[in-house]
Amino acid sequence: MCSFDFSGCGLSEGEYISLGFKEQNDIEVVLEYLNSLQRYENFFLWGRSMGAVTALFYVASTHQNLIKGMILDSSFISLRRMVLEYMSETTKLPEILLYPMIPLINRLIRGKIGLEFGDFEMREQLNYLDCNMKQKAPHVMFLASKNDLVVKASHSEELLKLYPGKHKMITYIKEKHEEDRSKKVIKECVGFLVKTLDKIKKEEEDNRPSNGYMGHIRELSSNRNKSYKNGSGSFEVLRNNVYTTNYYSFLH
Repeated sequence: MCSFDFSGCGLSEGEYISLGFKEQNDIEVVLEYLNSLQRYENFFLWGRSMGAVTALFYVASTHQNLIKGMILDSSFISLRRMVLEYMSETTKLPEILLYPMIPLINRLIRGKIGLEFGDFEMREQLNYLDCNMKQKAPHVMFLASKNDLVVKASHSEELLKLYPGKHKMITYIKEKHEEDRSKKVIKECVGFLVKTLDKIKKEEEDNRPSNGYMGHIRELSSNRNKSYKNGSGSFEVLRNNVYTTNYYSFLH
């Protein structure tokens, strides 16, 4: 597992985060480095909160099939809606009374990171993914909690309905937004990854043309003799230009 601090988080440089929009570039650089090592074939994204939104942004915008599966924990479907719901929850005021605050918050976001609420409508991102016929939608597992006061479970439920892939599911957890996930939840997530990998391998075997016994021997010999690049140059780019290698358990 490779985990890292997004720009503006933890020990990475940067003054502001962009709630997933610009962080998709962080994922791209990390994946390019890992892919350059030529040791890995199947990549999965496990993101929580902003990390989950970032994973959706990345998959919808890159138009490639590198990512085989995703675990998306507490992702929002609309930042504007999430902010309204959270303000209503904390102030105990109805959302209709809070609408005048939205333009003010929108200007604040635009001034800080050059983005607006409209840039964080994940329905549009899923439409991009759905319209790209050459790209397979990764297997996905959504995590949602009825006790989450920051991002309500309804966000993940709607994302599940709109997600274009046929391999999708949702798991409900008890933890609040900021709480650590239990060992039971972690085991379920790992189980999903293992099952997904098994399905992918089976699909590849079913679609692989049969070359007979000698073809199989040549393939094994080729794989055994393949030389791996050390990727040190990519690591230097990763370390010196953008990111630090401080490791945590989630893209969060």
